[in-house]
Amino acid sequence: MKNFILKTKFNFYSKKGAKLQTVDLKKAEKYFKLLDETLIELLKYHNTIKLKCKNQIYDLPVSFKYEYFRPFFKMATHRKIKEVNADDTNAVDFDIPLNSEVRSVSDGIITAINKNNTCGENDPSLAGKDNYIYIYDKNQNKIYCYRHVKPLQEINLNSQVKKNQVLGHVDNTGYSITPHLHFVIYKIKNNGCFRLKSEKIKLFFK
Repeated sequence: MKNFILKTKFNFYSKKGAKLQTVDLKKAEKYFKLLDETLIELLKYHNTIKLKCKNQIYDLPVSFKYEYFRPFFKMATHRKIKEVNADDTNAVDFDIPLNSEVRSVSDGIITAINKNNTCGENDPSLAGKDNYIYIYDKNQNKIYCYRHVKPLQEINLNSQVKKNQVLGHVDNTGYSITPHLHFVIYKIKNNGCFRLKSEKIKLFFK
Protein backbone atom coordinates (compact mmCIF):
# COMPACT_ATOMS: atom_id res chain seq x y z
CA MET A 1 0.00 0.00 0.00
CA LYS A 2 2.79 2.44 0.92
CA ASN A 3 4.53 1.67 -2.38
CA PHE A 4 1.34 2.55 -4.30
CA ILE A 5 0.91 5.80 -2.34
CA LEU A 6 4.52 6.79 -3.06
CA LYS A 7 4.07 6.19 -6.80
CA THR A 8 0.88 8.25 -6.75
CA LYS A 9 2.67 11.08 -4.95
CA PHE A 10 5.63 10.89 -7.33
CA ASN A 11 3.34 11.22 -10.37
CA PHE A 12 1.41 14.07 -8.73
CA TYR A 13 4.56 16.02 -7.87
CA SER A 14 5.84 15.45 -11.41
CA LYS A 15 2.64 16.92 -12.90
CA LYS A 16 2.72 19.92 -10.55
CA GLY A 17 6.39 20.54 -11.27
CA ALA A 18 5.76 20.37 -15.02
CA LYS A 19 2.86 22.81 -14.77
CA LEU A 20 4.69 25.35 -12.62
CA GLN A 21 8.19 25.18 -14.07
CA THR A 22 7.40 27.48 -17.01
CA VAL A 23 5.21 29.78 -14.89
CA ASP A 24 6.92 30.21 -11.52
CA LEU A 25 10.21 28.39 -11.03
CA LYS A 26 10.33 29.27 -7.32
CA LYS A 27 6.97 27.62 -6.69
CA ALA A 28 8.02 24.66 -8.81
CA GLU A 29 11.09 24.11 -6.62
CA LYS A 30 8.77 23.09 -3.76
CA TYR A 31 7.66 20.12 -5.88
CA PHE A 32 11.23 19.41 -7.01
CA LYS A 33 12.15 18.86 -3.36
CA LEU A 34 9.11 16.61 -2.80
CA LEU A 35 10.01 14.60 -5.92
CA ASP A 36 13.54 14.08 -4.63
CA GLU A 37 12.29 12.95 -1.20
CA THR A 38 9.67 10.61 -2.69
CA LEU A 39 12.20 9.03 -5.06
CA ILE A 40 14.46 8.18 -2.10
CA GLU A 41 11.53 6.40 -0.46
CA LEU A 42 10.53 4.62 -3.69
CA LEU A 43 14.03 3.23 -4.15
CA LYS A 44 13.57 1.29 -0.92
CA TYR A 45 11.05 -0.82 -2.87
CA HIS A 46 12.53 -0.72 -6.39
CA ASN A 47 16.03 -1.21 -7.77
CA THR A 48 15.24 -0.11 -11.29
CA ILE A 49 13.17 2.53 -13.07
CA LYS A 50 12.33 2.02 -16.73
CA LEU A 51 10.06 3.59 -19.31
CA LYS A 52 6.92 2.00 -20.71
CA CYS A 53 5.50 2.99 -24.10
CA LYS A 54 2.45 0.94 -25.06
CA ASN A 55 3.59 -2.66 -24.46
CA GLN A 56 7.31 -2.01 -24.78
CA ILE A 57 9.72 -1.47 -21.89
CA TYR A 58 12.82 0.71 -22.34
CA ASP A 59 15.84 1.47 -20.22
CA LEU A 60 16.00 5.11 -19.20
CA PRO A 61 18.03 7.42 -21.46
CA VAL A 62 19.51 8.90 -18.26
CA SER A 63 20.39 7.53 -14.85
CA PHE A 64 18.12 8.02 -11.83
CA LYS A 65 21.17 7.74 -9.56
CA TYR A 66 22.47 11.26 -10.07
CA GLU A 67 22.11 14.04 -7.52
CA TYR A 68 18.50 14.44 -8.64
CA PHE A 69 16.17 12.83 -11.20
CA ARG A 70 12.95 14.65 -12.06
CA PRO A 71 10.80 13.40 -14.93
CA PHE A 72 8.22 15.94 -16.14
CA PHE A 73 5.41 14.96 -18.46
CA LYS A 74 3.02 17.30 -20.28
CA MET A 75 5.15 20.41 -20.08
CA ALA A 76 3.41 23.56 -21.34
CA THR A 77 6.26 24.03 -23.84
CA HIS A 78 5.71 20.62 -25.47
CA ARG A 79 3.98 21.22 -28.77
CA LYS A 80 4.71 21.12 -32.48
CA ILE A 81 8.39 21.13 -33.40
CA LYS A 82 8.40 23.01 -36.70
CA GLU A 83 11.77 21.98 -38.09
CA VAL A 84 10.85 18.27 -38.12
CA ASN A 85 7.03 18.58 -38.42
CA ALA A 86 6.58 16.72 -35.14
CA ASP A 87 3.99 16.60 -32.39
CA ASP A 88 5.78 16.70 -29.03
CA THR A 89 2.79 16.69 -26.67
CA ASN A 90 3.85 13.34 -25.16
CA ALA A 91 7.50 14.29 -24.61
CA VAL A 92 9.12 13.93 -21.20
CA ASP A 93 11.75 16.26 -19.73
CA PHE A 94 14.29 14.70 -17.39
CA ASP A 95 15.69 17.40 -15.11
CA ILE A 96 19.11 16.08 -14.13
CA PRO A 97 22.50 17.72 -13.53
CA LEU A 98 24.47 19.35 -16.34
CA ASN A 99 26.83 16.94 -18.14
CA SER A 100 24.90 13.83 -17.04
CA GLU A 101 25.34 10.90 -19.43
CA VAL A 102 22.71 10.29 -22.12
CA ARG A 103 22.34 6.76 -23.52
CA SER A 104 20.43 5.38 -26.49
CA VAL A 105 17.30 3.37 -25.64
CA SER A 106 17.53 1.46 -28.95
CA ASP A 107 19.65 0.36 -31.85
CA GLY A 108 19.38 2.60 -34.89
CA ILE A 109 20.89 5.14 -37.24
CA ILE A 110 21.26 8.87 -36.62
CA THR A 111 19.02 10.75 -39.03
CA ALA A 112 19.43 14.27 -37.59
CA ILE A 113 22.01 15.82 -35.29
CA ASN A 114 23.16 19.25 -34.19
CA LYS A 115 26.31 19.96 -32.19
CA ASN A 116 26.87 23.64 -32.85
CA ASN A 117 24.60 25.58 -30.50
CA THR A 118 26.11 27.10 -27.38
CA CYS A 119 23.43 29.53 -26.16
CA GLY A 120 20.65 28.51 -23.81
CA GLU A 121 18.29 30.26 -21.41
CA ASN A 122 14.65 30.67 -20.39
CA ASP A 123 13.69 32.39 -23.64
CA PRO A 124 10.97 30.99 -25.98
CA SER A 125 12.68 32.65 -28.96
CA LEU A 126 15.48 30.06 -28.55
CA ALA A 127 13.07 27.14 -29.14
CA GLY A 128 14.59 24.77 -31.69
CA LYS A 129 18.07 26.27 -31.24
CA ASP A 130 19.39 23.47 -29.04
CA ASN A 131 21.71 20.55 -29.68
CA TYR A 132 19.94 17.29 -30.49
CA ILE A 133 20.09 13.73 -31.79
CA TYR A 134 17.36 11.83 -33.66
CA ILE A 135 17.76 8.06 -34.03
CA TYR A 136 15.73 5.93 -36.45
CA ASP A 137 14.96 2.32 -35.46
CA LYS A 138 13.92 0.54 -38.66
CA ASN A 139 12.66 -2.58 -36.86
CA GLN A 140 10.24 -0.56 -34.72
CA ASN A 141 9.55 2.11 -37.37
CA LYS A 142 10.15 4.69 -34.66
CA ILE A 143 12.35 7.70 -34.14
CA TYR A 144 13.85 8.47 -30.74
CA CYS A 145 14.54 12.12 -30.01
CA TYR A 146 17.13 13.46 -27.55
CA ARG A 147 17.26 17.27 -27.22
CA HIS A 148 19.40 19.59 -25.06
CA VAL A 149 22.22 17.07 -25.32
CA LYS A 150 25.83 17.67 -26.33
CA PRO A 151 26.69 14.77 -28.68
CA LEU A 152 30.03 13.00 -28.45
CA GLN A 153 32.49 14.01 -31.16
CA GLU A 154 32.37 10.54 -32.75
CA ILE A 155 28.57 10.67 -33.05
CA ASN A 156 27.60 11.98 -36.50
CA LEU A 157 24.86 11.90 -39.13
CA ASN A 158 24.30 8.31 -40.37
CA SER A 159 26.28 6.85 -37.47
CA GLN A 160 25.01 3.45 -36.36
CA VAL A 161 24.29 3.28 -32.63
CA LYS A 162 23.56 0.44 -30.27
CA LYS A 163 21.16 0.21 -27.36
CA ASN A 164 22.70 1.63 -24.14
CA GLN A 165 25.49 3.33 -26.11
CA VAL A 166 26.54 6.71 -24.68
CA LEU A 167 25.39 9.45 -27.07
CA GLY A 168 26.56 12.53 -25.21
CA HIS A 169 25.83 14.62 -22.14
CA VAL A 170 23.04 16.86 -20.95
CA ASP A 171 23.53 20.53 -21.81
CA ASN A 172 21.46 23.68 -21.45
CA THR A 173 21.18 24.88 -25.05
CA GLY A 174 18.12 26.43 -26.69
CA TYR A 175 14.94 27.19 -24.77
CA SER A 176 15.95 25.61 -21.49
CA ILE A 177 14.77 26.67 -18.05
CA THR A 178 17.08 24.20 -16.27
CA PRO A 179 19.58 21.61 -17.58
CA HIS A 180 17.51 18.67 -18.83
CA LEU A 181 17.04 16.01 -21.47
CA HIS A 182 13.96 16.36 -23.67
CA PHE A 183 13.06 12.82 -24.78
CA VAL A 184 10.40 11.67 -27.23
CA ILE A 185 9.38 8.38 -28.85
CA TYR A 186 7.85 9.07 -32.27
CA LYS A 187 5.74 6.84 -34.45
CA ILE A 188 6.33 7.75 -38.09
CA LYS A 189 3.19 8.84 -39.92
CA ASN A 190 2.79 8.92 -43.68
CA ASN A 191 -0.28 11.14 -43.58
CA GLY A 192 -2.16 13.44 -41.23
CA CYS A 193 -1.11 16.72 -39.60
CA PHE A 194 2.25 15.53 -38.29
CA ARG A 195 4.92 13.39 -39.89
CA LEU A 196 6.15 12.38 -36.42
CA LYS A 197 3.55 11.64 -33.74
CA SER A 198 4.74 11.37 -30.14
CA GLU A 199 3.63 8.32 -28.18
CA LYS A 200 2.65 8.29 -24.51
CA ILE A 201 5.42 7.34 -22.10
CA LYS A 202 5.17 6.51 -18.43
CA LEU A 203 7.58 5.42 -15.71
CA PHE A 204 7.79 1.74 -14.88
CA PHE A 205 9.14 0.89 -11.41
CA LYS A 206 10.66 -2.55 -11.15
